[in-house]
Amino acid sequence: MLQRRSLRRHLKTGGSRGQALVEFSLVILTFMTLVVAIAEFAFFLTAKAGVTSAAQDSVQLASELGNTPNADFYILQEVDNDMAPPISAPRPGPR
Repeated sequence: MLQRRSLRRHLKTGGSRGQALVEFSLVILTFMTLVVAIAEFAFFLTAKAGVTSAAQDSVQLASELGNTPNADFYILQEVDNDMAPPISAPRPGPR
């Protein structure tokens, strides 16, 4: 009699453990997708802010330089400096 009860209890709880595992896998998949989407959106906004800032700085520099010689070089150098990562390795070349 004792063995039948334990067998019935095992069969009842065994199915609910499998159900919990399936529900957990569905919830974690949805949750992780949401977390990755938020992170990607943050990367997009950071890149957009960087490009906007570089464009504004370049236009301001272009308006200050006007038709001076090598103005395009200085403008492109300003864009390059604005688009560089905040901490970057020194660039090779003459100093």
